[in-house]
Amino acid sequence: MKGMYGWVGFKKKEIFYDAEERVGGVTKFNFRKLLKLAIDGLTSFTTAPLTVSGYLGAAFALVGFIYGVIILIQTLFFGKDVPGFPSIMTAVLFLGGVQLLSLGIIGTYIGKIFKETKNRPLYFVEEVISDEK
Repeated sequence: MKGMYGWVGFKKKEIFYDAEERVGGVTKFNFRKLLKLAIDGLTSFTTAPLTVSGYLGAAFALVGFIYGVIILIQTLFFGKDVPGFPSIMTAVLFLGGVQLLSLGIIGTYIGKIFKETKNRPLYFVEEVISDEK
């Protein structure tokens, strides 16, 4: 609900109060339920994690590509033997980055579809001024 209050965009005022001790026993919210509520709140109002995964994927793919170019230059121009570890790391970094980038792109599309299906208005009108009499 906190996300809905901020999304609506009405004027807000902070009210300070002292919270009373709970009268009705103990809360039923444990850590797992609170974590689920937090994740639901995060994923319901933003597609930022999807965008971050896309950027991370692009960064990993770029690092893998640069690492591969460095290994190739060392092998071709300096005659350095390439053991299996650098070539495997290059493949894992590059292909893992491409996969994460692809998931970020697909996730961003799905996030936009999700936003569209909520049928939320693009904006709220605070005041209408009309010339009609």
